[in-house]
Amino acid sequence: METTDIRDRINRLRQEIDRHNHLYYVLAEPEIADDDYDALFRELQQLEADNPELVTPDSPTQRIGAPPRADLGSVTHRLPMMSLQSIFVEAELRNFVQTAQEAADGEVQFVAEPKFDGLAIELVYIDGLLQVASTRGDGMTGEDVTDNVRTIKSIPLRLHDGPRGAEVSRGAGVSPANPAGSSRGAGVSPAMGQAGEDARPTRSVAAARPTRSASTLPTLPIPPRVEVRGEIYMAIADFERLNERQAAEGKPPFANPRNAAAGSLRQLDSAITASRPLHMFCYDVGVVEGPGFETHWEVLQTLRGWGLRVNDRVQVCANIDEVLAYYAKMGEDRDSLPYEIDGVVIKVNDKGLQETLGVRSRSPRWAVAYKFPPRQATTVIREIVPSVGRTGAITPIAVLEPVHIGGVTVSRASLHNQDEIDRKDIRERDTAIVQRAGDVIPQVVQVVLEKRPADSVPYQLPDLCPVCNSPVLRVEGDPIVRCSSLDCEAQIEGRLEHFASKSGFDIEGLGEERVAQLFRESLIRHLPDLFDLTKEKLIQLERFADKSAQNLVDAISSSKKTTLARFLYALGILNVGEHIAQVLARSLGTLDNVMGASEERLQQIHEIGPEIAHSVAVFFADEHNREIVAQLLAHGVEIEETEAPVASAAFAGKTFVLTGGLQGFTRDEAKAEIEKRGGRVSGSVSKKTNYVVVGEDPGSKLDKANELGVPTLDEAAFRAMLAGDGGEDTQPQKALF
Repeated sequence: METTDIRDRINRLRQEIDRHNHLYYVLAEPEIADDDYDALFRELQQLEADNPELVTPDSPTQRIGAPPRADLGSVTHRLPMMSLQSIFVEAELRNFVQTAQEAADGEVQFVAEPKFDGLAIELVYIDGLLQVASTRGDGMTGEDVTDNVRTIKSIPLRLHDGPRGAEVSRGAGVSPANPAGSSRGAGVSPAMGQAGEDARPTRSVAAARPTRSASTLPTLPIPPRVEVRGEIYMAIADFERLNERQAAEGKPPFANPRNAAAGSLRQLDSAITASRPLHMFCYDVGVVEGPGFETHWEVLQTLRGWGLRVNDRVQVCANIDEVLAYYAKMGEDRDSLPYEIDGVVIKVNDKGLQETLGVRSRSPRWAVAYKFPPRQATTVIREIVPSVGRTGAITPIAVLEPVHIGGVTVSRASLHNQDEIDRKDIRERDTAIVQRAGDVIPQVVQVVLEKRPADSVPYQLPDLCPVCNSPVLRVEGDPIVRCSSLDCEAQIEGRLEHFASKSGFDIEGLGEERVAQLFRESLIRHLPDLFDLTKEKLIQLERFADKSAQNLVDAISSSKKTTLARFLYALGILNVGEHIAQVLARSLGTLDNVMGASEERLQQIHEIGPEIAHSVAVFFADEHNREIVAQLLAHGVEIEETEAPVASAAFAGKTFVLTGGLQGFTRDEAKAEIEKRGGRVSGSVSKKTNYVVVGEDPGSKLDKANELGVPTLDEAAFRAMLAGDGGEDTQPQKALF
């Protein structure tokens, strides 16, 4: 074919595949069989492979994910993503409605929606093309998850110009049968209705209320910029299948669908996200450049018209009685829904009234989350067993007589810590009231004292780790009890991830997935095993080629030469972060000195208090830990001599913040120079900050410094302090710009 003909065919295939994706993943009403869909997809793949210059970012073939990233960047929301105020009783709802009516001086319409238990997300479309996706984060700044979101098939890469396929207001249904091996729905299910092969779209609560069909939807043009907001979630059936797969691969199961969705979305390797069954419901917009909306209902219908998924159980309510009826109906139906909800969201429908009502510091006044009551049941605690986590924390777990709570059989519940056990006086063989906190995590609410056995005794966590028999570490003021052993089987995976982290041995290519694989294949059981890895061993594993295996071996080898501070940090000693590791290295100079220091000696060091001194002393008193350290040194780990501290009154005990780019230093080099002289570097400006070092293109930290009156130093003044030319007499500047 001629190039023009090829381009036309590619465009027609993309449009057709997009239409079928919308019908399948959003409306759950496919028009063609999976084999026919696969044929279209393969033809497009082949044409794009033969003509790579014609590949565009919005092509259906580009959902496979991007190369793994080193970190998730940040995105600042142009309009804050606020949280909702939670209410729990009818009286609070009536107050909310009354406030809205008083502001409107009359009756008010509301839109009621399910409150999904997922992860809030914002999608930014520029001229209809998906450009950025970010999590809520702190409301102002979220994580950049664009590459990962692009792999979710129910999210259009390009907005539609109008409704497609079946009636848009029926935007829910069940997954049609999907033969194994099909490129559609591989490992995912767009199920939105009841489970089962013969299931059909569920009837909406609003079924008796007229809805606008596709032909009557607003045909607003796609604006130059629109920020779409919604919830990423994982269906319950998909969550259960994912956990079955995790178990088959020897991986730990996810605690609940929300954790599974959040973990899947935050992967550094978007190919992993692509393999996870994620979906999205859209429920609002942020900044929209172009025509505005008069009502929230119009927002939802327009989102549907643009090809985005909106839940089919949203409903317009004319008054509080209809809101209460909706809440009651959703409470009745929640156990039969294919996704987790923990309440309903009630929003004022009129956009002008929303503006009148305004917002609080963290939540809007025109919307609330009306939460369902916790689901509870009574059962017996068979026994209490200590469980050791990946970080060494020992958590008491109540083993229960299995009880059915809200559609889930519960047989275990976390008791959190010894303080919580003591506060509630929880004992083995007690009869207890158990609830699913947030409708997901089981917890013991209280015990029924009238049913307590006469011979019961208080429970106390053991003094020795139940896994490795090492002494446990208790720090005054900290309710968490921890195993301090480097060689504890329950936490070795987590310790290796920490050991290889950027601030530790900085082993590139040894992240969470790789560590899990090495343990799964029994190549590592103890930290020193890391230095026994060879290319020949690694190349036998899945996803290791000759080059990647050699790269990891080289990275491990080059990490052997390290500093004392990095070595101490990598060991994962409780309360010893980067800064304290620097303090110990600078003050004691050698590993032998650190290992031999008593609690009394450690407390003599500036910035080392009783808790840190105790955890360091206990750590090195453990023979298992000393043996692991000896083995690491025997495997060739070399600790560089620590440079003697430079006496400097200008730096000792002072806190510095770095902002902007410095010409003569990297950020790490400037930090090292400050710490070498007895100072410390913080990531944020506060009243306790002594100096802010300002380079080129400084950020908001400079504004904060000026606001608080914190002295600032340009690079010349900072160099003078380092050289000792300025010392305490260096004149900091109150403002540079």
